[in-house]
Amino acid sequence: MALIVLGVSSFLLGCPGSTRVKVDYSPTTAKENLLVSIPPVKIKLLNIADRREGEVQPILVGHRTAAFGVSMGDVYSERPVFEIIQKAIQSEFISRGHTIVTEKEDFIIKGEIRNFWVKTDTTALYWDVIGEVSIVLEVIEPGAASGVVLGPYSARKVERTYVNPSETIMNRLLGASLNSVIQEMSSDPRLIAELKKK
Repeated sequence: MALIVLGVSSFLLGCPGSTRVKVDYSPTTAKENLLVSIPPVKIKLLNIADRREGEVQPILVGHRTAAFGVSMGDVYSERPVFEIIQKAIQSEFISRGHTIVTEKEDFIIKGEIRNFWVKTDTTALYWDVIGEVSIVLEVIEPGAASGVVLGPYSARKVERTYVNPSETIMNRLLGASLNSVIQEMSSDPRLIAELKKK
C-alpha cells in the first residue's frame, strides 16, 4: 500500500527543475497563401515589442505545476521571445516574395507580443499542457505618424500527457501555436488590403 501511495505521489508531483525549449518557425509551402497573391513590396520591419502581462524576462516562456499547485519549475527559451517572433514574421514575408529593407520601404510594420507562454493544468491522472501565442501588428505608410492596427492573431494548443510534461511536448505546442499565428497573419484580408495600397 505504501508503494502505491508513493507511486501516485511521484506522478502527481512530477520532476521539478527548469526546462529549456527551442522554438522556430519554418514557412509552409502552401501556394494559396494570400501574401503570394500581391505584387512584391519592400517592408521595414521594426522591433516587435514584448508586451506580455507582468514583468516577464525576455526568455521566460512558461511555468509547470504539478498537483496541489506544487511548482515543477520555469520554462525558458533559448532565444528572447521578441527575436523569435521577429524572425518568424520576417521569414514569412521573404518566403512569399517580399523584401525586408532598412530604407526606401513601401511600408513599415511594427507590433507587440501579447502572449507567448506554456503552462500545465494538472489533475490526479494527467497533465494538460497548454501553449499560447498572441501578437498585434501595425502597418504604417512611410511618413505617417500611425497606421492600421491588425490582430490580435492568436492561437492556443493543448496536449494531454500521462507522464511528466516534457521539453518535447512544450516545444511542440509553442511551435504549433506560433505557426498558426503566422498563418493567420499571412491570410488576413485586412493585411493584404493594406499592402496592396503601394
